[in-house]
Amino acid sequence: MPRIYFTFFLLFCTVTIVFYLNKVYVYERILGQTSLWNTYSGGETRTIFQDPNIFLRQNVRTHIGDISFLEFREELYKKYGYDLTIPTYPFVTVKSKYVMNCTWEFSDWLEQQKKRSGRRPRAYIPDGEQRDFLMNKYSGVSYKYTDDRQKLNITYKSWDNIADIVTWHARDVLRLVDDMSGISMHYAMKNYYLDGKRGLILASHHPIVEVQAIQNGASRILSVGQVSRETNDISSLSLTEFANQHRRYSQSFDFVATYGTIESVGLGRYGDVLDAFGDLQMMAMLGCSLKKWGLFFLGIPIGRDAVIFNQKRIYGHARLPMLIAGFEWIGTFGEDFQASTEITGPEIDRLHKFDHMKRTLLKTKQRKDELKVLRQQHLAEDPEDGKTVGYEIIGDEIKYNVVEKPKIAIVSVLRSLEQTKFYDIAISTVKCYAKIQGYHYILAVEKDFECYQKDQFFRRHCIIAKILPNFDAVLFLDADIGVVYPKRRIEEYMFQNFDVIFYDRFYNWEIMAGSYLFFIAERFFPEEMYTIDLCRQPYKYSRDFDDVFTYEACLRGILGARTEFDRVKILKKGTGWARDSWITDGVWNKEIGDFMLHSWKTSQIQTIPNRRIKPVKTSMYEWFNPLIGAIHLDKCHPKNMSWNYDERLLGDSEEMMESLTEYRNRVTKQQFHFYYRMKSFALF
Repeated sequence: MPRIYFTFFLLFCTVTIVFYLNKVYVYERILGQTSLWNTYSGGETRTIFQDPNIFLRQNVRTHIGDISFLEFREELYKKYGYDLTIPTYPFVTVKSKYVMNCTWEFSDWLEQQKKRSGRRPRAYIPDGEQRDFLMNKYSGVSYKYTDDRQKLNITYKSWDNIADIVTWHARDVLRLVDDMSGISMHYAMKNYYLDGKRGLILASHHPIVEVQAIQNGASRILSVGQVSRETNDISSLSLTEFANQHRRYSQSFDFVATYGTIESVGLGRYGDVLDAFGDLQMMAMLGCSLKKWGLFFLGIPIGRDAVIFNQKRIYGHARLPMLIAGFEWIGTFGEDFQASTEITGPEIDRLHKFDHMKRTLLKTKQRKDELKVLRQQHLAEDPEDGKTVGYEIIGDEIKYNVVEKPKIAIVSVLRSLEQTKFYDIAISTVKCYAKIQGYHYILAVEKDFECYQKDQFFRRHCIIAKILPNFDAVLFLDADIGVVYPKRRIEEYMFQNFDVIFYDRFYNWEIMAGSYLFFIAERFFPEEMYTIDLCRQPYKYSRDFDDVFTYEACLRGILGARTEFDRVKILKKGTGWARDSWITDGVWNKEIGDFMLHSWKTSQIQTIPNRRIKPVKTSMYEWFNPLIGAIHLDKCHPKNMSWNYDERLLGDSEEMMESLTEYRNRVTKQQFHFYYRMKSFALF
């Protein structure tokens, strides 16, 4: 029997984002050294090089030219007390040589504040301090003077109708400050759990981040800065008060957030003390207040390393690793995409000097022993002592504990077991389905498989390549795909003469991730290389979804109507094993072939309205759970295939087919429209 690999991918996780984009980074807190960087729904930003010697010779662009990571290690990180621990690209992973001492950090900061004066901020970097401000020459410098001391007199109460403002749409709130870039912070908070959580905000001169946190479910906010902010949900402290009371707030917040503030710390713009390392110290102080597994939302400008004195820093290949040392990067958000995306090396290098894109990063911290405890806890909660996780590590080997044939595995890949909470409903349905049908379910954690490819999708395929020899067939599923009808079997989608099977997504003309479209095009149409190169143009310079869809439409034009390529098969729309839930507003019907539904992210679940729901397209960032009650894995077995469904989501088969047919025809027309857009990329 041939080995078969089924797959389903989300293309938008890999697109290049337009310049001047403002994004948010998400982190979780680790109380020790940084662990390997892994992928979470497109959040992967750094690639691990397998050969450190090759990596150290890798050049990145700076204001003084192309610099190797070897030079960074010897001339920058070592001199400022950092070890380059993991060869990740485009941002290396570094670790401070010094043990974190929160009491010392706060005491030192308070001592520095004694130098504060009421004089106007400096317009130039003082003589003798340029080396540190410019990171031993690797940071560029320009001057743009700002005296923002008066902004500290603005009070939160100047927003008199704050109770009404938090009910506004997120973009309407941002219009109050005429800055749409901050929507990335909203997207980041929306994708992660803030319901009922307590947060610490490093305040800017307006309370946008505080409002965004409340809008996304935070129960209580402490706003720390120079601005007084008091409402029913928000209290405030000055930075000095916060530092004096730091023991009270040690590891007490579920999340920390700051947007457009950290890059100005230590530059004197707000009358603060000049400090070349002020941003790094402030990050350490905020981290001391974050709980284990807490989230850190960090909105900063990204580009080539630079200081625009006295306004802000731009974080690039050199300084960003120092800023987030000790944290794990788990997500990146921008104003054009509600889902996590990536930052690439070429994207940064194409920026002109002092241009930047602003991103929101999400990060986390954890210790290796804590990861071990978490894994044991996760396995203990499984009724079969963890066997449904699918493998165990014995020495340097991975064992799957499978003896029966035919052996079919269902595999999902996560960056860490902690990420299961973001997909727990979907994962529970797939686990139950695997037990009912006798398949082997594997929840693969990236760091266990030694896959170091640049592209996150190639890393996933590397993991599958390591798992596949142990089975006859593997069905790969994104973690947000859930089973809705457990009586269907995977064998229905297996074909004797084909080894690799994909399916055509319903909502557009995607087959899979763009790089694999290239594989099919180049593998089976070598005579069309010039046309394929033309198709690359919109993806190479993509600024939004329209450019990405143009790239896809161009490649589909090369493939034509073919669905079979040697031993590769593409299932037509509506004949695959999964479809997007939101194209019918969560309504489903087994009679039209519904088996699995996509886009079941737990943070985006909505309450089902008490009315008839029509099977029409709705937001891709919302979904309804078709099941009543939770899945109990101990009750999942071949004699119990009857699940409890919410009747409001059980659609009429004829109405659904009519809606899906109409939608498919509309998508076909759109494909021709996007193919026509190629003319603007072909003229070069």
